[in-house]
Amino acid sequence: MNKKLLKTPLFVAACFTLVGCSTSTIVARPAWADTKIFENIGDKDNKMKNIYDAVKALGDTNANVLTRILYEISKTNIGKFDKVDNTDTDLTLTAIVDKASKDSNYYKGDEFKKFVTDHPYYKSPDKGGKLEGTNSVEHTFTDDEKLQVSLNKVKAKYESILSDIYEKIYEEIKGGTYSDSITKIFNEKFYVDYLKKELYNVGSETSYKEDAGIFMPKLKSESWKDHLKNYVTLDKGRYNDYVNRKILPELYKTYLIQTYVKDQRFSSLGRSYARKVNMVAVPYTDHYAYNIKDMLRYYAKNYITEKTSTFDDFEVINKAIIGFVGTYAHHEDTSNEFVLLNNTVTKSQSSGEDVNFESLTDETASKNRIVYVPYSAEGKKALNPNYKPEEPATIRPTTVYKGTKLGDLVEKLMKCCDVNNDGTNPTTFTLKTTLKDAALTAYNDITSNGKYPLALGMELKEREILQNDITKDGWFLKNGGLTDLDSKFRDNLFNIATSNQVDSKEKKSDFKPTDYIRYFDINDKTSGNVKRAFLTTETTETESAYNTIVLHNATGSNKFMYIIEVEEAVSSSKFSEASNENSYYRLKAETTNPLDSAKLTDEVISEVVKANATGDTYKNNANQYYLMISNIIFYDQSVYDYFKSQFPDLFK
Repeated sequence: MNKKLLKTPLFVAACFTLVGCSTSTIVARPAWADTKIFENIGDKDNKMKNIYDAVKALGDTNANVLTRILYEISKTNIGKFDKVDNTDTDLTLTAIVDKASKDSNYYKGDEFKKFVTDHPYYKSPDKGGKLEGTNSVEHTFTDDEKLQVSLNKVKAKYESILSDIYEKIYEEIKGGTYSDSITKIFNEKFYVDYLKKELYNVGSETSYKEDAGIFMPKLKSESWKDHLKNYVTLDKGRYNDYVNRKILPELYKTYLIQTYVKDQRFSSLGRSYARKVNMVAVPYTDHYAYNIKDMLRYYAKNYITEKTSTFDDFEVINKAIIGFVGTYAHHEDTSNEFVLLNNTVTKSQSSGEDVNFESLTDETASKNRIVYVPYSAEGKKALNPNYKPEEPATIRPTTVYKGTKLGDLVEKLMKCCDVNNDGTNPTTFTLKTTLKDAALTAYNDITSNGKYPLALGMELKEREILQNDITKDGWFLKNGGLTDLDSKFRDNLFNIATSNQVDSKEKKSDFKPTDYIRYFDINDKTSGNVKRAFLTTETTETESAYNTIVLHNATGSNKFMYIIEVEEAVSSSKFSEASNENSYYRLKAETTNPLDSAKLTDEVISEVVKANATGDTYKNNANQYYLMISNIIFYDQSVYDYFKSQFPDLFK
């Protein structure tokens, strides 16, 4: 059987690696299908295709064929990421980035020019914005500048793929499958053993990160690589085969969808009202002894509106609500959490709108702190469910605040234990000899009705709390994005007026109550003094600045308080040509270098494309589009039937 799609190819598809090879077609069938299994047996069933068919029946081979085909098509657009082995001679993104780092004129050479010609993703625009004084004027790129723009695109794509690889592995391992079922601690050996069973080459390295810890919320300032290296061995080549054979084909399939959106649906991007935000959403309940409103207002005043303190990531608020002060397993550097807690805990300071925040006295603050034991003196032996630590468990003292999540847990511990601290030794908790009523309820909750020793039960409860995350950052679309945000704030965030007020050309410091956005000069800990935009609440001109950006919905059952930084807000006009005054080529022209304008513009477009390309409609349309313009010959009936069922329009 030979069924061919007679279409004009946009890309000349590379040979599909599992099949026979042709210079301009992808053939979806093993070349060795008719090879004999046993040489001296002439039976008609003595062929490798029988093994192939049996294996295929057990797995999702047809879908894998689709992935591999799309992978080959995608590589013709953006190029190979890296060499698979020493026989691979294709120029890769990794090689280009390496050569460009050693030779500042590499982009001018024939090798790079040919790569750009062969891979349309890196084509440079003809024009870009350029800032001269206060007027941004259109700039026509020279041939040399076009090549520099193309090189910037290659570098950006390389870094993006690298980050996506690390993120893919991280998301895969944090699900719990490769962690201890009791302690929840990740064990790299579990993950490597799984890859071995799937027949991936993991090398001969025998050391593993077997005590990597639990998966903490990702800090915004951390790269995926920096976060991932705490859990797996990245410098031994252990995951190269898995990346090349599994992760990259899947990623390249998504890149092809993104290319389709950018090339074929570009005009719709502005109408998606994409927003890049950095936010914290704090549950607002009367349970907490400290005042949530005061904490957020204190943060807004001191870290944002008045530059009293250097701006810190919203994660500091998350840590303060957890209630831990001190060093604790992957949760360190808590000085700012201490400041927040020490200035807002237990004491209502909301007598007036313009609050003069003052630190609690040492005496008042000390009454609201608890020194307690996170785990047994035997250390990690207590994490073994078969180990029974003796009570009392004595360890280094650790401080938590009453009314916080950890504080609530420790107060529960105090109900079922006698507490002793003689002033010189660490606090000890001795299980009461008789447990009744509230004490018994607390004990059962901590130990899962006696399933775990008390020390282990506390450790497991603490880990659940430490994984709490009330922050969120990234790109979100009006259609389906941030649906858990209170509707009145969500409507304002995705309002067209927000797009007009958020830009990089006019960062307004003046403010009107009708504005959705308010800018502040902030002393950022990494960027120095910068202007940053925040979503505002309904307010008055006379209200204190910090009150305008602490948003709260204190009615009904869904009570939350928010601070929402709006880093970018997309509109159709911003995606227009450089000649448009409101385009990104103008708004992003923050230096006199037109290459910077093009680079910043491409970064925004790439992120918005990525956010839009996740929809099923785009996925299906993109797959069908690229299959339609590629020459594919089918030699496998089941693969052909699968493609026909998935893309019936191709076979009309």
